[in-house]
Amino acid sequence: RETLTEKLDMMMSYMDRTGFLDNVDTLVVDCGQGGEGIYPPEWTQYGLDAEVGEDVFWGYEDYSQANFRQTMQAKYGTIGAANAAWDKNYGSFDEVEVPMPGNGGGAFWEDYLLWYRDSKRQVIEEQILMFQAAVDKYTGGRIKLILYTPGRSYRDEDWQAAVESGDGNGSIRLMCDNRFIIDMAKKYGCWLHGGYENREDNIYYQAYMKETGAEGIPIFGENSGQIDMVKRGTYAIQQLRKNGLAGIDLTHSRWLFEKDNMTPVRNIEKFKENMRILRNYLRPGSANT
Repeated sequence: RETLTEKLDMMMSYMDRTGFLDNVDTLVVDCGQGGEGIYPPEWTQYGLDAEVGEDVFWGYEDYSQANFRQTMQAKYGTIGAANAAWDKNYGSFDEVEVPMPGNGGGAFWEDYLLWYRDSKRQVIEEQILMFQAAVDKYTGGRIKLILYTPGRSYRDEDWQAAVESGDGNGSIRLMCDNRFIIDMAKKYGCWLHGGYENREDNIYYQAYMKETGAEGIPIFGENSGQIDMVKRGTYAIQQLRKNGLAGIDLTHSRWLFEKDNMTPVRNIEKFKENMRILRNYLRPGSANT
C-alpha cells in the first residue's frame, strides 16, 4: 500500500508540475495487469514457471499460504469444524496449505476460490480509493476514474464447474470478475471500459447494470489498436452505436505509421475522416458525446 501510494503520488505530482494534468479528464485505475482486474495472464508470464499460452492460478508463496490459513481459521474457528466442512483430517491450521488445481473439487476448493477472488477484490477496491484520493488532492475531484473490465469474465456456470472439477477455465484462473467491477463503479461513481465488439457480453453486463441500478454508467469500448481501426473505423463506430457504448479507447497508435514509425500509413486520411465522425458521435439516449 505504501509503495503504490508513493508511486501514484509521484506520477500525479509530475503531471501537475508540468501542466499535463490540466489536459487529463479521465484516469484508469490500475487494478492489475494492463489496468485490468485480473491476476497475471499468460501473455505476461514469459520467463516464469508457466508455459507460454497458459493461464495459471496464483497464491502459493509463503505470504499467501499464511493469509489463507488465517482466513480459514477466521471462517471456521476450529480445525475440527474446517475438517468437517472439507472432509479432511488436519491436526491444526498450521498444516493447511493452499490447494493445487487438479486434486479434486468440493468445499475445500471452493474456499480457495473464494479466498482467491476476495483477495483480488480487496486490492481493486483499495486501488480505487488510492486513485480517488490522488484525484481529489491534485484536481479537486475533477478527473473521472475509469475501471477496466477484462475482455472475458466468469459466469455462474463457470464457477460451479470449477467447484466441481477442482480446477477452472481461463476466466476462473484469472478470476475475471466483471460484475464486481460494475458494483465498484456504481459504489464509487466511476466509468467503465470494455470490449466494443463483444455484443454478447455487452448485453449480459448491461442487463446486470440495469438490474443493479447502474445502467447510467457510461461504458467506453476498447479497440485493441490494430490496423483495422484505420481500415474499418466506420465499422467500429457502428458497433459503438449498436451496443450503446459511450465512446472508444484507441489503445495505441503505432499502427498509424509504417515500420520507420514516422511515415503515415496510406489509409491515414480515412482514419482522420473516421475520427471526425467519432467526434460527433452521441451515445444513444445521452446528451453527452
